[in-house]
Formats: sequence, C-alpha cells, structure tokens
Amino acid sequence: MRPFAPCVFLGLFLGLILAPASPLHAAIFKWTDDKGKVHYTNDKSKIPRKYRDSGEVGKLRGAEGKPDAGSAPASGSADRKDDEILTEAELSKIETARSFLSREKDFVSQEETSFHTPTGLRAFGNKYNSLNQDRTSVKKQIEGTRVPSLNEVVSHIESALKSAEENPNWMRKLSAANTVQRLKQEVAVNGGLIAALDAAVKKSKEKEKEREEKEKAEKKKQDGKDKKAGK
Repeated sequence: MRPFAPCVFLGLFLGLILAPASPLHAAIFKWTDDKGKVHYTNDKSKIPRKYRDSGEVGKLRGAEGKPDAGSAPASGSADRKDDEILTEAELSKIETARSFLSREKDFVSQEETSFHTPTGLRAFGNKYNSLNQDRTSVKKQIEGTRVPSLNEVVSHIESALKSAEENPNWMRKLSAANTVQRLKQEVAVNGGLIAALDAAVKKSKEKEKEREEKEKAEKKKQDGKDKKAGK
C-alpha cells in the first residue's frame, strides 16, 4: 500500500484549520409563505406567527440535543394542557371535530323513526354507512394532536366505529332499532365534548390576549427607556 504523500496530510490539516466555524447552536429555519415563496432565517422571531404556530417551519440546522422550541414533542410525551395557546392547525381541527359532533347528534334525531318502512330501512342503512365513513374521515383529520379535548373526540369516534363493526346487521327492523338505541347512547356525550372544545378555544383566546398585552407593556416600557436614554 502506498503511503500518503506529505502534501495530502498538509491539505487535510489546512482544511481543518481553515474550515468556517459553524456553532451547533446556530439554527437555520425554513418556511414557505402563502404564495409559495421559500424563506430562510436564523431568527425564528422574524417568522410570522401564523407560520410558526402552524408547525410548518422546518429546521435545517440547530443545536444538537436541544429540541426546537416550535417543533412537536417526541412520541409518547404528555398531552398539553387545554389552557395553552392553540395553533392555527389545532383550531382548525377543533372546528372540524365540533362540526362532526353536531352532525352525528343530528343524525340520531333525524333518523330515529325513519326505518319503520322497507324503503325507509334501506335509506337508513345508506345514511348509517355514510355516517361511519364520515367518522373515519374526521378521525384521520383530527388525530395526532396533543390537545386533550380533541383526543377525547378521537376516542369517542374510535369507540363508535368499533361498535358499528361489531354490530353490522342493520338490514332488519329490529337491528336498525337497536342501532338507533346504541347511537343515542353514543351521542349522549357529544354535548360535553363540544363544551370541552369550546372551553379550550376560549382559554386559548384569553391566553393570547394576555400575551399580547404583556408584549405591549414590555414594548412600552422599552420605548420609555430608549426615549430616556436618548435625552
């Protein structure tokens, strides 16, 4: 095997010495605005809040072993509290969940006696299948969150889908009647679930207002110091 020439070792040594410093704590963030334009910055505070809160900010480089303050926690971490400020994505999921819970409750009241005729029974079956498809779709849209009230809705939907799978024979009048009775029990909790979602949104708005007022007070205080220092 041929030994490395002295010039090779010299080149490697100079490369290490002259390489630009890149401290581990210097983070670079990437985000895309509504027009599709990509932006880069090393100061996350300069990123508009709606992009920061949406979780769409990517981290190209950052402190090793120190998670990004805006990134999602590792799987298995504890749920957040419902009195924290909600992100735009979380608020959108809450609206989706709330709307679904209202539809699910309306289904029961509207279809409570619709299956009493052969034609009505077939229509009920089709609508019931559509309800379960709606459940599956909504579950996919709202799961994967750390918001407790949203996770309660996900659990509610999972339980309802499991029950529907275990009791598939609705094509008889008695089975349809039992299905409606079971649905009544399932949607009995919808009011409480909606109330919990609304409470989370209310708390979030209150916290947001508190933060804005605090930021204004701090800015006013700093402006006063700057003005006094300029005299």
